[in-house]
Amino acid sequence: MRPQDGPPAGIDRVGQFLDKWSAPGAPVLQGPYVRGDGSLGVDVRRTDRDAESILTGAFPRLSLGRDLTPERADRVQIQTLGDAAESDALGDALARLLARGLPWTAPP
Repeated sequence: MRPQDGPPAGIDRVGQFLDKWSAPGAPVLQGPYVRGDGSLGVDVRRTDRDAESILTGAFPRLSLGRDLTPERADRVQIQTLGDAAESDALGDALARLLARGLPWTAPP
């Protein structure tokens, strides 16, 4: 589920928002409703439910520096940990990533 923000209640675009999110087949889980700040909102069903499809779709829009520009997005491979080859380097990287501690301290 993800929240979808709408316009403040009482402006011209409210009708368009309500038409869009009240239409048959709209992926709405809950709403439309008025939030505490007076704006409209709905909770919608996520279309992408796995990390690989989300990253594949988001990668071309990310700003990662000139060596990883969107033109080179086709050269990027996204793998699950289950598909990655086991190695000491991968184990060390995961240990550092998952180590508990303050960000400015060295991992154990």
